[in-house]
Amino acid sequence: MSKSGKQSLIDGISTKPEIHSSLVEFGFIEHAAEMMDKTFSSPTSELSISSSSSQYPLQFQHEFTMNILEVIDKLLKSDVSTENKTGKLKSVAEKVLQNKLPKPVKLAIQQILLILEQEDDDDDDQHISTELQLPETQERIRTAEEHVREADERARIAENQRISGEYLRRQAQEQLLLKDAEIQFLKDEITRLQFQAVSQYQTPLYPQISIIPDDVGQNVTIELLSINSNEKAVKIERINGTNMKATSLQNEHVCILLNKDITEGIYIVNLRFEKSNNQLGCANGYVGIVKSEYKIPYPCNPIVSQNLQNMLSYYGAGQVWYKEKWMQGNAKFSDGQMIRLEINADVGTLNYYVDGYQQPVFVTGISEAVKIWKDSSITIVSVKKLTYPIAQTIPNQKSVQW
Repeated sequence: MSKSGKQSLIDGISTKPEIHSSLVEFGFIEHAAEMMDKTFSSPTSELSISSSSSQYPLQFQHEFTMNILEVIDKLLKSDVSTENKTGKLKSVAEKVLQNKLPKPVKLAIQQILLILEQEDDDDDDQHISTELQLPETQERIRTAEEHVREADERARIAENQRISGEYLRRQAQEQLLLKDAEIQFLKDEITRLQFQAVSQYQTPLYPQISIIPDDVGQNVTIELLSINSNEKAVKIERINGTNMKATSLQNEHVCILLNKDITEGIYIVNLRFEKSNNQLGCANGYVGIVKSEYKIPYPCNPIVSQNLQNMLSYYGAGQVWYKEKWMQGNAKFSDGQMIRLEINADVGTLNYYVDGYQQPVFVTGISEAVKIWKDSSITIVSVKKLTYPIAQTIPNQKSVQW
């Protein structure tokens, strides 16, 4: 290799990485190793060269060899990877150093070996560092995974607590509503007993107002229709060819509908509860109206939140329930008493009667299709359509807004 060729390669390696890559790819390092091996492998190589050549050819040989070694030195010192192609070069360099070499050549080969050994040391250090860091990295991964599992578990526990809390809150709210109703019933019962203790000429607790004649209105055929239940939950019986009696077979609320959407006209439904009295002496039953499109669940507790948004009911203890509220003021009722509902779809009202006496708490603002519903064991005595309303304005009236 000429001096000018050497210089061009060295300059190119410094400024153009593609020249470096091309030299490595085309095997320049391997060819240089082969040249060194052939030239200096013999212990008497320098003598052989001296005896077989004139002074000019020997100098030319040394210059050629030095030019190649300088290019190799530049390649090894550059930043571009030699792609693990220096193994043969190192092996040959270590071998030829055992021979007698021209001093410049020997120094150049020693310099190349130093570079190669430094690269090996760097690789070993990197490998050792990697081996030392690997257990630490694995431990960090295990710690991170454990933190993730702990976070997932905390999230699961929090979600379960939230769900449990919501359930307990609803249960407590329902229990409070029932307890308030029971307290109010006991207060009314005390008042009733106090009135019983006074003179028979004293005005009764519930004044006898607006007694409905039994023969008012025209009979219509509307019958019971059980929903979301089966033969194990309720038994429907026919009276005079019509489903008029329902018997609850389970100790749970079963809502039973009349099979008519009431959108116009005035209707009176007469019914009696059976086998439904509780320990307080009143019927543990409800009767009222429900939005026609509402899908009643089974079992159906009419005073839980979802149902209260769509169902209005008159309970045996005297309260009228609707939209998570209840209003006291009506008489309690029990098994065998005649309970009557007068629903006037033309003006949007619902009035209740107990044994023919109009009750003060009534409903206003009904502006959509509704059905009449009841639960527990009941018998429909009659369903009639009126040509004019029977309900009157009575003392102490209170309205529930639909």
